[in-house]
Amino acid sequence: MIRSLFPSAADWNRCWANFRRLLARPESAQDGRCLGCGGSVGGTIRDSLASDRLPNASSGSAMPGLCADCYAAIPWIAHVACRICGRATSCPDCLRNATRYFLCSRSAVQYTPLMKDWLRMYKFRGHEKMAPLFGHMLMHGYRLLAAEMRKRRVIPAAVTFVPASAERARERGFNQSEQLARYLGRATGIPVLPLLIRVRHGGRQSTKSRRDRLKDLRGAFEKLPGANMPAFPDRRPPAIILVDDVYTTGSTVNECARILREQLGAAVFGLTWAR
Repeated sequence: MIRSLFPSAADWNRCWANFRRLLARPESAQDGRCLGCGGSVGGTIRDSLASDRLPNASSGSAMPGLCADCYAAIPWIAHVACRICGRATSCPDCLRNATRYFLCSRSAVQYTPLMKDWLRMYKFRGHEKMAPLFGHMLMHGYRLLAAEMRKRRVIPAAVTFVPASAERARERGFNQSEQLARYLGRATGIPVLPLLIRVRHGGRQSTKSRRDRLKDLRGAFEKLPGANMPAFPDRRPPAIILVDDVYTTGSTVNECARILREQLGAAVFGLTWAR
């Protein structure tokens, strides 16, 4: 076994993560292949994803890096039904959650089986070359959130992200929420600040019930030592955009928002790729 050549599990995990990153570089992707289905698209993936053009859910133009069929299948959230979590349909989670530490959240797409497949390719199968595509898609959710923030006359002071546990970071070699946040920061000019740390690893949240999520996440996050909020000109609490990949019940966003609000005095707005 190749793994037996490494003196420790940590050395193996580090080497494996580096190898996956090498395979997943955009330069290693075949030009002209769709990131969603592997079919043919016009132009090169790398050049199209590097463009400044943002996705428009109402336009007929293809998403960079995707074929026309995959673009047409994206379940964009065009209409927000729940003003709290941004869901496109009615939301029982928000109705029964009495204690909420974030002001509202918005997402780019509905979490359909197709979107679950794309996320698995990116998050669990080492296809890190999909990161720019996910960031590009996230910008639709940001536009929805920015519209809501303008209504509240709020200007974002910084962007932060849900941290991964040390175990998950070693396993994947990257934190998808951080990659999304940094894409957003580059696209908008809003500073990206690591403000949180995950101190307890509780396994995959996607496999747990709402009750188990709430129990498991309590105390899982802390303020990153030395983390501080940027100076802001007025006396209102500084507004922070908290980025994650998927909003399911809101448990993760809410627990992170609790830390940001209680320990840093921030007004927290959630932004996720899918809902």
